[in-house]
Amino acid sequence: MFLDRAPLTPQQQKALQRLRNEINEEKLYQEGDTLDSDDRTLLRFLRARDFDVKTAKKMLVDCLKWRRTVEDIGIDELYRRIDPFDLGRPLNVHFIGGINLPELYKDVTPERHWQTIIVNAESLVREVLPACSAEAGRHINQALVIADLSGFRYPPPPFLSLFRNG
Repeated sequence: MFLDRAPLTPQQQKALQRLRNEINEEKLYQEGDTLDSDDRTLLRFLRARDFDVKTAKKMLVDCLKWRRTVEDIGIDELYRRIDPFDLGRPLNVHFIGGINLPELYKDVTPERHWQTIIVNAESLVREVLPACSAEAGRHINQALVIADLSGFRYPPPPFLSLFRNG
């Protein structure tokens, strides 16, 4: 089996199959979950945990729980409320040091700012990567994000405390 990287070793293939079996047996996915359960998705969790099925499954369970409960409404409802693509083409600039938070927070609350960050990240897997895959004619499941921190100062923005609590 080959999925976007070097072929999986027999041990890695067994880990993938074991994770898939445990997910199915324990019915970890619920109706309405929008995180894929395909091999590529499961391999992201396995690779993140060096193919340790137990810790990869815990990570997946925690991810699914977070997706169902983020902001007390779940990622899908939050995405519907703040669709990053409803105004046309997306423009995503990470110029963190140049943000004037006091000025921004005259128009938007720190909570709303955090919600847009969550939805923006979700749009990567829902819309951007699938569109890139379609354009390239092959599966693309990674992105490179460059964040310009010029001028970044401590203390951190207020929304970061929401991240620690979320």
